[in-house]
Amino acid sequence: MKKFNENDEFPSEQYSSTFMNAKVGYIVFVILYMILYDYFDTYTSSFYQVVVSHIQSDLEIRDPIWYQMLSIASLGLFSVLIIQYLADFVGRKSKMIPAFFGMGVSSMLMGFVQSFSGFITVFFFM
Repeated sequence: MKKFNENDEFPSEQYSSTFMNAKVGYIVFVILYMILYDYFDTYTSSFYQVVVSHIQSDLEIRDPIWYQMLSIASLGLFSVLIIQYLADFVGRKSKMIPAFFGMGVSSMLMGFVQSFSGFITVFFFM
């Protein structure tokens, strides 16, 4: 049987320091994630109000069609209710990363779209 000296750490102290390191690492991850999430959310929500005329000229559409397109694409906001409902059952941590990458991919695809229907489709999933 091993005897402990004064300089030896007890197993509980060793595990508590490992737990604290993991906790600090997770807090740093959450803070960085929230900063990037806020950046993407601000970009995706203010993008359309700033460059409406450029989008309309690229897609060759007028104001009534633009607002019709916004109303159709805004129906995608109802998916937020479903996703939040599912997040209560599945867990919020497993929903954070797909939501983050979903916004990023949708923002990137928005720049590549050259058609009216493609724009509505990508905007619906944003």
